Amino acid sequence: MKGPNLVTLPVPDYINSASVSLLPMSRNPFGSPVSGQVACARGDWDSNLDSEGILLVGTYDVVCSSDRREGDLPVAVGRDGQLFTFPGWLGPSDRSAFSRDRIPEIRHRTLSIVGRHQRWASWRDRILDYIATEPGCDGEAYAPLSHPDLASIPSWNSQERLEAIVSNMDPAGVSVLDIGAHLGYFSVQLESLGRSCVALEQDERTYSLLLQQRTIHRCRFTCLLQDACSWQGLSGPFDTVLALAVFHHMLKTKYGQTELERLLARLSTSELFLWVHDPLEQQMQGAYWNPEPEEFCAFVSEATGLLCLTSLGFFNRRQLFRLARP
Repeated sequence: MKGPNLVTLPVPDYINSASVSLLPMSRNPFGSPVSGQVACARGDWDSNLDSEGILLVGTYDVVCSSDRREGDLPVAVGRDGQLFTFPGWLGPSDRSAFSRDRIPEIRHRTLSIVGRHQRWASWRDRILDYIATEPGCDGEAYAPLSHPDLASIPSWNSQERLEAIVSNMDPAGVSVLDIGAHLGYFSVQLESLGRSCVALEQDERTYSLLLQQRTIHRCRFTCLLQDACSWQGLSGPFDTVLALAVFHHMLKTKYGQTELERLLARLSTSELFLWVHDPLEQQMQGAYWNPEPEEFCAFVSEATGLLCLTSLGFFNRRQLFRLARP
């Protein structure tokens, strides 16, 4: 990803007041941070009511997780991605800004991950294994992972695709259907902008990680382990539908294309963002139908009745279109 990764972590639901920042832990389970090392700890240090830990919320810059520099803020990651620091980790300049009687708002600080809850560490390992084994991604995440302890993982799609979609969405729209939501990048980001999202994902392994991403970001969007073709709620209606590099998989067989035609006929929305495949991709060689981008967009347009077509540019050699009603 280009430039710094910025992420805002909200106050979790179980914090009832901004005047309460203490979460359970009777002592710091990590000791003094050691440069270049990330310690793991079990137990309830991130959820015990007798805590010396200070919960953090705010906006953070790129995380320095293995090479701590002067001025970095040492933090530990709780089981669900919460960020904590401890009084003994703070330098003189931070001690007056951080206290146990409030939730400190941090703006554009570089963090140093020095501790992880064992459950978070295990889940993080699952994410790394998933990315390493996901076909076609060459060891990169499909979309940016915005949690500070995941931000260093490279992604082959940048936030520019999100920006192109958000800047062209109907500002009056609220409901969003994300078909093939993957790990929920768009659902997370759009919920933060006030949209109400339904995330469909049909792969069980991906779906389990999608649920965890929703928890990490304290989101409320609906997650469904569901094939869009058989989902009864497809007709919505939805203000916006996202179909980002998903429909072309159905073009590989005659049966799949027939199912796609039925899906499009049932889809009810005011606008559809369609990110189409590159016909030169290896996966599409030998496909039942391998149309050019404009041809495929016209096919989807006719099937859905969304006759106003706008090209929003190319992202990773794949063209992005907005389809809308006249």
